[in-house]
Parts: sequence; structure tokens; C-alpha cells
Amino acid sequence: MRSHSPDVRPREQEGRDHETASASSDDSPLWRVWGDVRRGAEHLPWRTVAPPTSRWARFIQGFILPFQLLRVLLEEPTSRRAYLRVCCTQAVVILALFVTFSDFGKTVVRLTGASERMEALVDEAQADVEREAIEELSEQLVALVQRKDADPNEVKELRKELEKLTSARKKPQREGESPQTRFAWTLVDWAGLLSSLYVCQWIVIALSRDHHTHLSREASLLTGLPPEDEAFTPRVRLNVSWMIKKARQRWRALLLFAMGMPVLWGMKLFLPSEAKWLFPVMVSLWGAWWFVVFTAGKSARAWDDPTARPPWFLRGWTGLFSRIPPFRAYGEWWTRRTESVFSPATQVERDPWGLSGLAVARALSALPLVKCFVRPVIPVAAGHLLRAERGGDPVSDAAVPPEPVTERSAG
Repeated sequence: MRSHSPDVRPREQEGRDHETASASSDDSPLWRVWGDVRRGAEHLPWRTVAPPTSRWARFIQGFILPFQLLRVLLEEPTSRRAYLRVCCTQAVVILALFVTFSDFGKTVVRLTGASERMEALVDEAQADVEREAIEELSEQLVALVQRKDADPNEVKELRKELEKLTSARKKPQREGESPQTRFAWTLVDWAGLLSSLYVCQWIVIALSRDHHTHLSREASLLTGLPPEDEAFTPRVRLNVSWMIKKARQRWRALLLFAMGMPVLWGMKLFLPSEAKWLFPVMVSLWGAWWFVVFTAGKSARAWDDPTARPPWFLRGWTGLFSRIPPFRAYGEWWTRRTESVFSPATQVERDPWGLSGLAVARALSALPLVKCFVRPVIPVAAGHLLRAERGGDPVSDAAVPPEPVTERSAG
């Protein structure tokens, strides 16, 4: 195994120049926020253990940290070759599967309007042919009428044929779709393309996730973070046990989200009619909070806190309804179902800003193909944020429970 000697010396002067410049140039709130953003973006937790104190700096640090880890991977030649080989190969295979098994060509033709332009050309050519036919019949009819010995029946037949062509030309050749219908079908086409791309991406990552785990281990070693996985040889395989555990974790996340919905529905009943828009906002914030919790759970360090306590909503529920039997029973059941995630929820309450920034980066990394390149460093970034919150103390392997580690490694 290669040895790594990261620079872990504290940098006491980091950020002081920015603070001095901020104080001397402008003391406005916006300038202070900008200084916090710069300090958060420049903070490297493997060089300076103490995290930034500002909320904005913590948020920006959490958001930038995965990309700083990618830079570390790309600076070291061996890890750079492995990273580019794995991630670029995954992206190429995903695109190949997408083009091969999806209705890609027809959908692109519809989205780019190529089919509509072709139909317009056909209609134009047909209109030219009909116009020439009408002109020719008109000339024949004029010539026939000018003849003294013209047959009345022949003149009558030519008139009928000319009227038939003229009336057919006046009718619209095609019934055009309304703009609303065309926009709806465009959304459907884009949704179909993205869904197909996501399915192909999930299949490729599920088969080659060992390589991402290996890259996560390399990023941990390069930045002085004790790795959460033992050394192993990555390979492409169908890990059925991982897929089953992944499905269980998705079901658990859905259940945890659903258990809060009755409470939100109850709160909606007390909202005035002009404030009903707050309900979807509350649902979105509820889902976002759980997304941040499971982002912290990507690292095994989030699951071993012996001082973990019930999260804020359970504490509030118990304090408000502990004396009402039906509500108390629901709170006890809610607590039992949530107990397995007390530890990562506690980590989020301790550092909500840094982990929220990391959650935003994780959400952006879920975009098609982007996930291939960013996914390996998300667990490492979570580990650095949690270690900084604990003062740099590493977590022993014995303290890591098996099921939460799967949660961390399955994402």
C-alpha cells in the first residue's frame, strides 16, 4: 500500500489577512459576509483542524469541500490516473447504454423541431404542386370557354375539378398543436430522456461502486483522514446484498419522512387561508432536513456518537404532548422508529451549516454524469466535517456499527 504524508501542520495565520483587509476597507454586513465566504472556501480541514466560526463560512466550506478533495485526487499522479480511468469509463458506458436502449434519436428530433421543419417542407412542396395544378386547369378552362364549339359538359367537368382543387387548398393541411400542448409534450420528452439517463447511471454505478469506494479510501489517505474501509482490490460485480440494503435504507428514509406528514397536515389546519402556501414550504424543509441527515450519514463517523439524543422535533413533541395519551403513544412510536438515526441527526444539530453546504453539493452531484465524478468524495467530505466538529479525534474501527457503515457506503 502506498504511504502518504499529508501536510497536517496548523496554519495559525490562515484568514487573518482577509479579516484585516475587511476591517480596513469596509465594515458593512455584506463585506463581512463576503469575507466569511472567502474564508470558508479557502479553509482546508486537513491543514487547519479548527473549523471556521462563521455560519456562512461553514456553509461555503461544506459546499466547496468535495471539490477541494477532487483537486487533491487530481494533484497526485497515481490517484489522478485511477480517478480519470474510473469516472470517464463510467460516463462513456452510461452514454453508450443511454443511446443504445433509449428512444434517443426520435426524442431529439422532436425536441429540436427537426420533424416539424420536415413536415413544413412537405406541406410547402405539396402546396406548390396544387398551385401549379390549379393554374394549369384555369388555363385549360379559359381556352375551352373561348372556343365556339366547346362542349358544355366538358366545361362543367373542368369547373367542378377546379373548384375541388381550390376548396381542398383552402383547408389547413395539418392541425397544428396549441403552444400549451407542445410545451407539455416537450416536458414529457425531457423527463423521459432524464429518466433513461438516471436509470443507466444507477446501473453502471451499482456494478462498479467498488471503484468509488477505493477512490474514497485514497482521498482519505491523501488528506490525513483515517479511512473507513480496509484495503481491497476493486472489481465490477453485482452486489446483491448491497442492493437489498440499499432498498431497505430507501424504505427507512421514506418512512421517516412520512411519519412527520400527519404533524404537518395538522399544522396546516391552523393556517389561515392566505397562508396555505406555507404547507408545501414546510414539507420541502422537512424533506431537506432529512436529506442533510443522510448526507452526514455518508460517513461512518456520523453513526457512533454515544451522547446522541432524540432530534429537535421529537423533543418538542414530547414536551408539548407528553400528557395527552394518544399523542404520547404516537410520539413513543415515532421515537422508536427514529432511534436508529439519532446519531447522524445529532451531528446535523451540532453543525447544521457545514453539513447543509455539503448536502447542496451532494444534490448538485446527483445530476446525470456528474455523480460519476463527485460521488467518491462525498463520504470523505462528511468525515472531515465531523472530525473537525469533534476536534480532530479519529474514530476507532470498533466504534463503527455495521449497518450505518452500509448507509454510508451505499449512497
